[in-house]
Amino acid sequence: MARMKVLVPRARFVTELTPFSLLEPVVFTAGAPVPPEAEGARAIVSEAAHWRVLQPFFDAIPTLEAIFMTSAGFDHVARRYEGVSIVNARGAHGGSTAEMALAMILAHNKKFPLFAQARDRHDWLYETSGSIQGKRVLILGAGDLGRRLARMLAAMEAEPVLFARTAHDDVHALGDVGGWLAGAYAVVIALPMSSELRGLVDADFLAAMAEGAILVNVGRGGIVDTDALVAELARGRIAAGIDVTYPEPLPPNHPLWDAPNLILTPHVGGFAQGSFGRIIQVMGAGMEAMARGETPANLIPASALPPPMPRGA
Repeated sequence: MARMKVLVPRARFVTELTPFSLLEPVVFTAGAPVPPEAEGARAIVSEAAHWRVLQPFFDAIPTLEAIFMTSAGFDHVARRYEGVSIVNARGAHGGSTAEMALAMILAHNKKFPLFAQARDRHDWLYETSGSIQGKRVLILGAGDLGRRLARMLAAMEAEPVLFARTAHDDVHALGDVGGWLAGAYAVVIALPMSSELRGLVDADFLAAMAEGAILVNVGRGGIVDTDALVAELARGRIAAGIDVTYPEPLPPNHPLWDAPNLILTPHVGGFAQGSFGRIIQVMGAGMEAMARGETPANLIPASALPPPMPRGA
């Protein structure tokens, strides 16, 4: 079987993709002329906001038919060409992101922020911390990330409850989550972004959460109404752990920086030590499936993407 030529943005991809015998990686440089050896390539790797960077390659190489993304999220895909597929890296980031979500819950539960403040004052503060054993945690999103987190929580004797757009098997409908909020110790957002989910966690949602509950967002910042969250944190009713924000990056003068009862990290949950190797395994498997004439497991449905436009438009 002939090897499939794929365009990659760094030499490291060439090295790491070596075990995948059906692939022939070729390095490209954004902003530079298309290299002659790129002729006949069928796929290209995107590491960032790809359309602006990759468009010249699609204009120059008619055989390109797929973009393989290093991220799991694909909501930043604003344009796409007719006949071009988008394949994400679902499965590469779920474990480390689930760890981030769990760490945020545990940090609040064990009162680490309070003890850190006491240490800064040289105050031997004796305070009873909590336990998540027997606590109910709602997980909004039942994909790779949500299910990994559910397994972690179950191993710690908590009670994870999964929600998705539609109910199935052990998963509840997202539209029913309101009835569960008052009895939940924590709510974790592990959803991808979409227009119907923007602002899902609004003032009413936050007000329905139990006193002392924890909101964790490791999905997308726009799912939470940021102003409503700032106001609710100021009241002191709930705590939060946020790895994604809206807007993002967070402007230096944004009030969320100074909100109380908040752990804030700069969208780093999915990229941890070992992430690149996991991305390569997921990406390489998808590319080899394509080389064999099969559908990559992480192919994004066309219905979830913007309408296509003709090449050269």
